[in-house]
Amino acid sequence: MRNAFGELLVLALYQKYQQEGSAFVAALSGTAGVGAARMPHMCCWAKLGVDVTDPAFWELGFEVVGPAWSAMAEELAAKL
Repeated sequence: MRNAFGELLVLALYQKYQQEGSAFVAALSGTAGVGAARMPHMCCWAKLGVDVTDPAFWELGFEVVGPAWSAMAEELAAKL
C-alpha cells in the first residue's frame, strides 16, 4: 500500500509540474531542508499549493496512468 501511495503522490506532483512549470520547480526547491519539524502537509505541501486532503489533487495522479491503463486493457482485450 505504501508503494502505491508514493507512486500516486509522485504522479500527482508531476502533473502539478506539467501544469505550472518553472513556478512549481521554484516552489519545490523552497521546500528543501524543511525537515520533520511539522507534518508534511502543513509545511511542504502548502508551499507547493498542494492540498493532500483534496481528492482533486489525487485525481491528477490518476490522469497520468489512466490513458496507459486504458490502452493496455484494450490491447489485452484484442488478444482475447
